[in-house]
Amino acid sequence: MAAASSTVKVVLLLVVLVMVKVLLVLLVKVLEVLVLVKVVVFVVDEVTVLLVVLVSVEDVVLELLFVSLVVLLELLEEVLELLLLRVLLLLLTVKLLEVEVVLVSVLLEVEVSVWEVMVAVLEVELIELVELLVTVL
Repeated sequence: MAAASSTVKVVLLLVVLVMVKVLLVLLVKVLEVLVLVKVVVFVVDEVTVLLVVLVSVEDVVLELLFVSLVVLLELLEEVLELLLLRVLLLLLTVKLLEVEVVLVSVLLEVEVSVWEVMVAVLEVELIELVELLVTVL
């Protein structure tokens, strides 16, 4: 009986050792799961921080884009004003050319009139010369 009781004790000890080993394996698995959960929580925290940074950067980028757009619109306004001034200068140049054409045509008419007067004076002088010649001859 003593031998049976020692065998039972050894078997019980083996069962306890197997149960301890199973519990240790389960504890290792639980620790692995806890480590995985901790890693997942860390990654989620980091992703959250990155998202916050991205949102902040997005706000800054959007603000920079808005400022750039405002500056571009102001530059476009300046360019349009300069183009308008150029068009006005071209219109003024055209008007000045029209005035010059009118002045040249008036001067030509005056010059033609002067030539007509000179021709008339020459005709009169020629007639007088012919009359003088007729009288002399």
